[in-house]
Amino acid sequence: LDALALARCYFNIVCMAPGFGYISALRTVCPQAVGAGKPCSLHYQRALILIMVGFLPALPCLLWSEQVMVAAGQPPDLAARAAPYALRLAPSYFGVVGMSATQRIFQAHGYNWANLAITLAVCALAPGLQWLLVHRLGLGYLGAAWAQSLYNSLYPLAQVPYLVWRGHGRCFVPQPPSQLLRRSALVEHLKLVAAGFWMVVLEWWVCEAIVMLSGLLAHPVACIGASTVVANLQALGCMGWIGVAVAASTTVGQYVGAGSVHLARRAAALSLVIGCALAATAAASLVAGATPIAGLFTTDGAISDLTAALMPLLGGVVLVDAANNALGGVCSGLGLQRWSAAGQLVGYYLVGMPAGCALAFGAAHRAERGIFFLWGGVGLSMLTAAAVQATAILRLDWSVAARTAARRLAKDED
Repeated sequence: LDALALARCYFNIVCMAPGFGYISALRTVCPQAVGAGKPCSLHYQRALILIMVGFLPALPCLLWSEQVMVAAGQPPDLAARAAPYALRLAPSYFGVVGMSATQRIFQAHGYNWANLAITLAVCALAPGLQWLLVHRLGLGYLGAAWAQSLYNSLYPLAQVPYLVWRGHGRCFVPQPPSQLLRRSALVEHLKLVAAGFWMVVLEWWVCEAIVMLSGLLAHPVACIGASTVVANLQALGCMGWIGVAVAASTTVGQYVGAGSVHLARRAAALSLVIGCALAATAAASLVAGATPIAGLFTTDGAISDLTAALMPLLGGVVLVDAANNALGGVCSGLGLQRWSAAGQLVGYYLVGMPAGCALAFGAAHRAERGIFFLWGGVGLSMLTAAAVQATAILRLDWSVAARTAARRLAKDED
């Protein structure tokens, strides 16, 4: 568990977080283009180019991952087991990030049931592939990495034919370089990517680093185990909040692209209310079922007890995480990724995590209770980021956002 947790944490930091940053502009431009009655093909193909180019700096980090982990203070034996697992996850980068880029087209056009059906089909195949590679072929824990890379590469087999059938085959036909790399449009796209990249990675890096920081506390096995369980529960909830964020960016973006400012405002408010209501229900469930939920993940008494003790704190984190994601989705729909990035920077790197680390490694002297300060820092970070984004949204002249969207889309016209 500890080696796999460290490997996935490292892989997410060097590959997945940057990868989702490279496609972040699609949350703005795809729904705005659909709202304005324009195609998404140029925006989509620019994102695919960035995915491929963006893997180049990540490759050395995977090839020498063991040395990097040891240099970051991780136990050498743990790093030695984690490194080969992380390397075998490399194909997942293209599978997951590429699939997510294609999903932006599905979401912008409202093909959500088809999107869900494709995802469920791949998920249904995952357990069988895991069993085949881990047990039947005897590849052990490394087989789990190969299986993940394999089933995450299956999405295009269904996504591409469906979009072609729905009349969006142009997205997969290489566009002329004169249009794809047109300077004014490319610069506009990269501006959105730059802000969106930092919006994604500043938060994701910290959430992954929590597991590594937990290993520096007293009783590292218990702390890493508990942090891994809490991080997985937080990530599970985050899938729901990301869904709310996608709905927010899609509906707000479509209405902004169509020039319907009042409907965009209504969609933004509704997204925030729905996200917070769902999160409150999830938080209450975590608090009420702390002990049995912890027991589902491990039979180790120390890890289970520490995990259960963290559940009330996790409930608060879940609530502010939902609000932060909903507001981030609204910002993406409006093209305000720079404010989301600023919120993550201030929240995680200037307020929340400095406070959490100071208390965990200073006031608590690296004791086991420091894990509560680390996760408290995460919650404070999210709350600060949400406040920054809410301020930007409330101060925005939404009619200006609609005009900006129209100018941006016009740069791709012949």
